[in-house]
Amino acid sequence: VEVVHTSATDVGDGASIAVDSRGVVHIGYVDRTADDLRYAVREVGGGWTTSIVDATNRIHLEASIELTSGGAPRIASYAASAGARLYYSALQAGVWSSEQAATGGQYAALELDGSDQPHVVHFSISSGLTYTTKTGMTWTSQLVDHGSVNGQEGDMVLDNQGQVHAVAIDPGTQQLRYATSAVAVLGPDPETSWFVGDLADVPWFGAGPGRLR
Repeated sequence: VEVVHTSATDVGDGASIAVDSRGVVHIGYVDRTADDLRYAVREVGGGWTTSIVDATNRIHLEASIELTSGGAPRIASYAASAGARLYYSALQAGVWSSEQAATGGQYAALELDGSDQPHVVHFSISSGLTYTTKTGMTWTSQLVDHGSVNGQEGDMVLDNQGQVHAVAIDPGTQQLRYATSAVAVLGPDPETSWFVGDLADVPWFGAGPGRLR
């Protein structure tokens, strides 16, 4: 057991960890003493080095860290101030930058795809479990599971086809809920896919019922 960071009061909230292919350990976490989002790294055989990711007093409460294909850290975090927002932070050339990705943002779970593009599932009290991703310079969000309490304490993974698989709880009904990013119409028409939460007409011709996966 090692000490990563010592603070006068409360440090380490919302911690998330990742280890790269060289064995370097990366941690994203919150320093509640200063309301800072922070990052800690330990090289193989070395000690811990900590740095501030975002010190703008946004009152970060949680962090989710992932590494790019080159081992660079990316952090999704929930900032409770300014109306509650999801932020995404990237370390590039030794400098951290942070940008707002979406409203809501509680219980954020971050994954990077094969092109190092971010995908986040998170909770919004106004809508429920939400999926947010970035394409180019644009962030877009989609509702996954509607409800004022649906989608808390969630997590997600991307499969080898780049599809999202998410799990979260609904404390109102005491249910563990699972969502996947695509629904496939297997027949009798050729396969068609659309995101969970989207509305789609799926016409087909022929005898027999359709099959959904």
